[in-house]
Amino acid sequence: MRVRIVVFLAIVEICVLAFMAGQREWVLRSGQTVTLRTEPVDPSDPMRGQYIRLSYGFSQVRRAQWSDGLAVAVKAAGSYRRLMDMRVYAAMSVDDTGLAEFVSLSDRPPANGPYLAGRVDVVNVDIINVRYGIEALFLQQGAARAVEAARIKEHAGAPLDVDVAVGASGMAVLKAYSWEPLGITVTIERPSGLRPVRGAAQPQTGPTAALVKLVNYGPADVAVVKVPDGGSFSMVPDKMRTNGHPEYNWAGESNAPADLSSATVVVLKPGQTLDTRIDLTQSRWFVTGPNTGSPNGVPVSLHDLKNGWNAWFRIQYSAPTPAQSAGLPHADLIWHRAVTSRAFGAMAGVD
Repeated sequence: MRVRIVVFLAIVEICVLAFMAGQREWVLRSGQTVTLRTEPVDPSDPMRGQYIRLSYGFSQVRRAQWSDGLAVAVKAAGSYRRLMDMRVYAAMSVDDTGLAEFVSLSDRPPANGPYLAGRVDVVNVDIINVRYGIEALFLQQGAARAVEAARIKEHAGAPLDVDVAVGASGMAVLKAYSWEPLGITVTIERPSGLRPVRGAAQPQTGPTAALVKLVNYGPADVAVVKVPDGGSFSMVPDKMRTNGHPEYNWAGESNAPADLSSATVVVLKPGQTLDTRIDLTQSRWFVTGPNTGSPNGVPVSLHDLKNGWNAWFRIQYSAPTPAQSAGLPHADLIWHRAVTSRAFGAMAGVD
């Protein structure tokens, strides 16, 4: 009898695995293909070198992006542990360049548009960590390590995209990966001889400038739009680093869109770069936040922040849309996807 039970359980397990494999194969063949941007992950798995660990901008979702009954479900759960493995759904939209962008996270499938089904991994204060089953892309032996190294060297600052097949139920299956041609790197300038050291007697000093480099890593020419006075760039708060602390924001976020009538279109041949120095002491780059040292919330420069240890930002190249680029020189070569640098801290270096 015991032998029969063992055999029966083995058969059931094989059938379940076969069903799961068949389901994934069906999604690969019949699912809608969408392109997602990934974010760098520090690999720490012993199988490193055999697959790429992947993360996405919607792997961590803040409360402001929860929709439908998700916030109610979180509140009603009482204990965050009760939410582990809860089924959630990430609504997506596809932009003019074919890139899928995250819209919101819900406890129910959206009525329209592509969406990804995921499971709650961790809930922390007002952030939900979600896994979607597309966090590991297996490659040939050693190839994954080469991709990880390329993030730092050969494609520094360039987004890594993945093509994903999405089934009708939101199941996602990884298909392939590719590098975007345009990358961005940033170097932060501070007053000579002064470094921010927490608790030190010397003055704490924020950055005075950001040296931004746009690089064409692709095999073909790519054009970028250069607006005077750094108008092609914006400063994006890295709110995932606040860990529940009061946030800092870029005061220039409310500014009117850049006037492209005064823009210059720069064609970058493969390997070429475009360097821009952003003076962070100019009012366009001021920030607001809890410890600015300024009365009544008046914006101040990052350099003048007082104890701004939670002030983290990224520099973003704000690419024009195809409609905005119409009529500009080399319009057919203009890259229409924004690229965002690694984060830098007002009182720290680049991550």
